Amino acid sequence: MNRSGVDQQNPATFLLAACLWREKGACPPISLPFWSAPEPRHHRLILRFGLAWMAEFLDCVAAAAAIGLRELERLHQAEEKGRLFNATARSRLPDALDAVFRAPIVTARSLARSLAVTPQAAFGLLRQLMAAGIGREAIGQASWRAFALA
Repeated sequence: MNRSGVDQQNPATFLLAACLWREKGACPPISLPFWSAPEPRHHRLILRFGLAWMAEFLDCVAAAAAIGLRELERLHQAEEKGRLFNATARSRLPDALDAVFRAPIVTARSLARSLAVTPQAAFGLLRQLMAAGIGREAIGQASWRAFALA
């Protein structure tokens, strides 16, 4: 690089170059898919530069992609279980399932607010999702119960 005080072997140089390149409008935004990779893989990037850094970066991207595929498979399985519900036309169960898909953590109160039902009805819907194996209790407290996808 042509900037004084910038070490070309430092991985931060690549970040600086990417920021400057983006600032000039030379490219569309680049997502960073490797952030969902395990943290030790990120730390290994700090110790590398050049081709070794690129190899470690691609390893992070591959690990993040594998994690993403497992998460997507888990969501597809939950969706398939949800399709097997025998919900009536007046049932709020499909709406409850949709709300659980959209939020990482759901409480009976938040579900009741989003579905415009009572908290007792929302808790009953969450119990049905747990019985079907779609939901699970995320926090083991009796006073403040939160639920997530299983």
